[in-house]
Amino acid sequence: MTQSKKPKREERIIKGEVEGYSREITPFPGGRGSRGIKVEGEWHNMIGSKDFLKLLEETYPVGSFVVFAEKQNRKKYWDFIEATLKKITKEEAYSKEIQDNIATENLQNSAYPPESVGVQHNKPEEETVRELTQDDIDLLKKEIKTMEAKVLQKEHENIKLRHNFKNIKQALKYSISNQKNIILSAEGILEDLEYDLENNVTLTGTENKIDENKTEITRLENNIKVRNKEIADATPNRNEKARINVHGPI
Repeated sequence: MTQSKKPKREERIIKGEVEGYSREITPFPGGRGSRGIKVEGEWHNMIGSKDFLKLLEETYPVGSFVVFAEKQNRKKYWDFIEATLKKITKEEAYSKEIQDNIATENLQNSAYPPESVGVQHNKPEEETVRELTQDDIDLLKKEIKTMEAKVLQKEHENIKLRHNFKNIKQALKYSISNQKNIILSAEGILEDLEYDLENNVTLTGTENKIDENKTEITRLENNIKVRNKEIADATPNRNEKARINVHGPI
């Protein structure tokens, strides 16, 4: 009696730009799990250890280019072959000739056999763990330094904005104080004129007082113009105002 051969499981190569990840990891028994990855508009399930899945987005960020293989299981689901995952260049991602070479090289030189894959939504057939390479670790360190630099730059910008607003606040207080002085001076002029008229003060004396008060008002108005210009110079541009609105009032 001839024994029937098992049908060969179909394999396929996925490559292209990483466009997104699912937010959460779906846990499996035995410390493994799955996480969705979107490549060239299509979602795929990445199956592996939870530690590997947590670092997946950091190691292969959105916008990078990857290649990996999938094998169809008995339930006709496509299983991710963890050992074939590799970062590639944009040129490699969109070259048919390079795609075939990468696929052959990954499947032949893989550290784990293609059969060592977990069945989706079920207990894994064989435990496989992909260790981070030194290149992966160096890339993570570089990305951390970049993020730290961006945070530091944002802190410096916030300090500068706070300083500018402090100067504007002081200038406004000074301008308001000068405007109050003008009003008080004008009221004083009116009171003096009213007194002179009631007490029949000579016209010449009254004209002299009016000229003196006009000079004082002109001086105060010039001071206000100078302060208003200082306020305008210290006011942030439109981009800085937008950042202020984001961070809220100081």
